[in-house]
Amino acid sequence: MFAVFDIGKTNKKFLVFDENGEVVYEQSARFEEVPDEDGFLSDDLLQLRQWVKETLEKALNHKDLSIDEVNVSAYGASFVHIDRQNQVLTPLYNYLKPFPETLKSRFFEKYGPQPTFSTQTASPYLGMLNSGLQLFWLKYQQPGIFSRIHHSLHLPQYISFFLGGKPVNEITSTGCHTGLWDFSGKKIHHWVGEEKIASLFPPFCPSHQSSEIIFSGRKIALGPGIHDSSAALVPYLLKIPRHFILLSTGTWSIAMNPFNKEPLTEEELRRDVLSYLTYSGNPVKSARLFLGNEHDHQLARIADHFDTTADFSRVLAWKEEIFQAVRAGKADHHLKPATMEGTGPDPQLKNGDWDLSSFFSFEMAYYQLLWDLVTLQAEAIQLTDGSNPPGEIYIDGGFAKNSLFTRMMARVFPERKIYVAEMGQATALGASLVIRADDPEVRFPLTFRKVEA
Repeated sequence: MFAVFDIGKTNKKFLVFDENGEVVYEQSARFEEVPDEDGFLSDDLLQLRQWVKETLEKALNHKDLSIDEVNVSAYGASFVHIDRQNQVLTPLYNYLKPFPETLKSRFFEKYGPQPTFSTQTASPYLGMLNSGLQLFWLKYQQPGIFSRIHHSLHLPQYISFFLGGKPVNEITSTGCHTGLWDFSGKKIHHWVGEEKIASLFPPFCPSHQSSEIIFSGRKIALGPGIHDSSAALVPYLLKIPRHFILLSTGTWSIAMNPFNKEPLTEEELRRDVLSYLTYSGNPVKSARLFLGNEHDHQLARIADHFDTTADFSRVLAWKEEIFQAVRAGKADHHLKPATMEGTGPDPQLKNGDWDLSSFFSFEMAYYQLLWDLVTLQAEAIQLTDGSNPPGEIYIDGGFAKNSLFTRMMARVFPERKIYVAEMGQATALGASLVIRADDPEVRFPLTFRKVEA
C-alpha cells in the first residue's frame, strides 16, 4: 500500500492507496493559523508536525493496513529553515505576507530589470510567493536568523525530512514560481550564488527516488516530496496520450498545459502566467487564478445576505432561465472581486465591494458569481493555449464536484471537450505514482465524465 500526506493551505489529508490506486484509508485535519512575529497569520508548523507523526504512526500500526511507501505533496513557495541541530528557526511564513517595497527595489536594481528576471525564472513578481525572495528578505531583514540557517527546505521536502531525517532538494518545488530556477539554463539562477544562498540547499534528489527508512518500528520507502500542482499533473501525463489542459482547482486554480513549448513572454508573465516543472524537469505553461479563495469569500457573503447557509449552493440544480438571465445581465450586477487584486489574467483589477442588493434570490447571486468566475477562468486558460490549443480540458479538485461550474465551463468552451475527473484525489495519487512512474505495470483508476453543455 502507498500513503501520501497531501498538505494544502486549508486542508491537510493523509490517504492510503491500495495496489490498484483505490483509496482505502483517509484522515484529514484543519488547523487554526498562528501569528508570526509581525502578527501575520501562518500555518502552525508545530501542530502540523505533530499531526503528521501521530497520523503515520497510527496508520503503520493499523491492523488492516500494510503500508510500504510514503510520499508528501504540499503547497509551494513555503520554506522551513533549520539550523545544524535540525531545529526550526522561523515560523512557516505565509506566502501572502507583504514583501517590503524597499527590498523589492533593492533586489531588482541588482538582478533586474524585473521583466528580464521574471522571464528567466518563469516567475511573475509575487513577493513572498517567490520563495527565493523570502531568503533575500531574511538575509537583510533578519541577518541573525539568516546566519544560523543550515538548510532551507520547501515544505514538501521538510515533511519528508521530518519523517526520514535526510534533507534533499527537489526540482518541482524549486521550479514553482520561486525565482530560484533559470529555465533557459536549466540550473539554479546566478543570483542565488551571488547572494551566498545556494549553500543553504541540500543536493537535488530525483522526484521519483525513494529511500528506505525505519519509522515507528516499520521499514518503509520514503519519497522526497513533490509540489502539489506538479503532483496533480502526474496521473494525467501517465494516462492520457493526447494533448490536454489540466485545470486543478482549489484555493488557487491552476490551468496547466504541458504541451505548450513556446517561451513565456513578458505579457504572459504580467498576466499571472508562469511555468511549473514536471517531475522529469520539463516546463509546464500555467496560469493562476485565486478562484477558490474568491468563491468561498463571496459565497459566505451571499449566504449572509440571504440569511441562509453556504451549503445551500450544493443542492442548486441547473436552471437554464437563470443562466441566460445572468449571462445577459446588467454590467452593474457583475462580480467585483474582493481577494484577486494583483493576480490572475487582469492584474490591474482592484479589490472591490460587490453589491448584492440588486439580486432577488440566493440562486441568482450564486449563478452570477460562478459565471463571472468561469469567465475569468476561461481567460486564464486561453493564456496557456499557445498556437495549438489542446482540444480537451480536464477539471479536478474541488470545483470538479460543482456541477454548475463545470456546465458553465462547457458553455464557455463549446469547441472543446470538457471532462471531470471522477477520481477526486489526483494530487495525492500523483505523489504516490511519481515514485513508481517508471513501472509499466502500475495500475490506477483515472476515469472521466464528459460534461454536457
